[in-house]
Amino acid sequence: MKSGWKPEQLEQELKNKIIGQDDYLHDLSTCLWLHNQRLEHFLRTGKRINRPKYNMLVIGKSGMGKTSTIEAAAKLLNIPVVIEDASELRGSGWKGKQVSEIVRDIYEVGSQMENVSDTELEFSIVILDEIDKVFERRTHDQSFLPINNLLKFMEGMEAGYGEGNSRLRINTHNLLFIAIGAFDGLNEIIEKRIHPKTIGFQSEREEEVFEKNILKQVTPRDLADYGVSEQFLGRLPLLTVMNELEASDYEEILLNSELSPVRQLNQLMQQEQNAGISITRNAARQLAQRVKDSALGTRALQGEVINLLKETLYSLQGDEENKEYLIEYENDFVIKPIQGKREPVQGKKRKVNFHLTEKEMECVRLVKLNSIGEDDKSIRIYAEDLFESFEAVNYEETTGEGLTDLYDYMTIKNAQIFTAAAIKEMLLMEKGKKTEKNMLTLLTTIRRLKPNNEEELPFEEPNENRFLHKMHFQSYAEMRKVKGIAWEVVRKYALLLYQYEFTLYDDVVCFE
Repeated sequence: MKSGWKPEQLEQELKNKIIGQDDYLHDLSTCLWLHNQRLEHFLRTGKRINRPKYNMLVIGKSGMGKTSTIEAAAKLLNIPVVIEDASELRGSGWKGKQVSEIVRDIYEVGSQMENVSDTELEFSIVILDEIDKVFERRTHDQSFLPINNLLKFMEGMEAGYGEGNSRLRINTHNLLFIAIGAFDGLNEIIEKRIHPKTIGFQSEREEEVFEKNILKQVTPRDLADYGVSEQFLGRLPLLTVMNELEASDYEEILLNSELSPVRQLNQLMQQEQNAGISITRNAARQLAQRVKDSALGTRALQGEVINLLKETLYSLQGDEENKEYLIEYENDFVIKPIQGKREPVQGKKRKVNFHLTEKEMECVRLVKLNSIGEDDKSIRIYAEDLFESFEAVNYEETTGEGLTDLYDYMTIKNAQIFTAAAIKEMLLMEKGKKTEKNMLTLLTTIRRLKPNNEEELPFEEPNENRFLHKMHFQSYAEMRKVKGIAWEVVRKYALLLYQYEFTLYDDVVCFE
């Protein structure tokens, strides 16, 4: 997690992606913050804290976003996350997936992440999906179930996978386990406990409200009656329940969520075909009601959108007369083509002149950078944090568009690496000096950083600044575009930090 982040800040970030699950996001953010305290202590001191783990149990119907929410959070935190289908796990000696194979999966995920050490893998997040299926009796022989091995794994042990020199090992004491499941039939157990003899004394409205919210009233005793062992529940101190989404929630997802299938498809078509995809509010409302009636959850949104657009997408590349395609609803769904010249989204961005006004210069000089760690991982994370603030919104000042609306993934990634390279260069130049590092120093470094001549692309591999070696450019113009993005992100971020930290300084005004 970003150093200094609070649970409410993480919750707000997730709300940009996940709609209608405020309680779940609140509880998940608390859970991840607690986990992060252990990780931050280890990174700061090199010592592990021997304290209880705050594992979580999440209850919710299929397709409500349980897994995708955790994945989104893990991406924000740069923490490895593995998803295990708990229903496929088997007890020791039975043919099937063994609990020890989770060790292999953690190493595989970690190998795909930059600057994550084997020791840090001990703080990975393990999602135990379909956990309710583990407690369904499939045979009279209880050794078939993996629960005993899983309990030891969750409690903390030295676990391994493989043989000989290739054997992978991990200490599971610091892994965070999040178990999720639908628990079909649990509502009947709760209802029986709350109203054991109530028959026919509630209005239809009261029964509807009661049925909708009944899982919110679950207790550990209800789960035990369902068949979940008390030993397993004892290892999951945090319990949360997903909301059942309303049609209005699905509508909000389509129109405003970062994970909206309409928005994602629009970004892809903008970047590759210079064509837009959009939807009216009325069409979103009708589509949301259809998904609500299907009871398939949020994953049904993607299928509904692609089915509406499949014929349009089939002919989109050759249909150059239209610049946008609008999903409308007029007694039925229709796709309305909007005529116009297709223009690259990058064309919307003004040219960067690498210049600060006197007011801006005075402000960014006050924003200090003494807290940045000098190791490559700390620098990379700091650079990613800078870009995250403008990823979805507010990079383009006039329209409010974010970086992903304007540039493709590799361009943004190269700009992040360029920023990290500039930070590293600044730290190397300032090494041993007593002067304070600030945002003005960083912006000056970005402006000066370039290849020795326009023909030497990419940068020659340096001895100490490996970030320069990671950048790949086809031309000097491409390098300058990436450099301009890095400059603008740092400049905007510095001014935002100034506004946040120095609002009492009335004699310096950075914003007109």
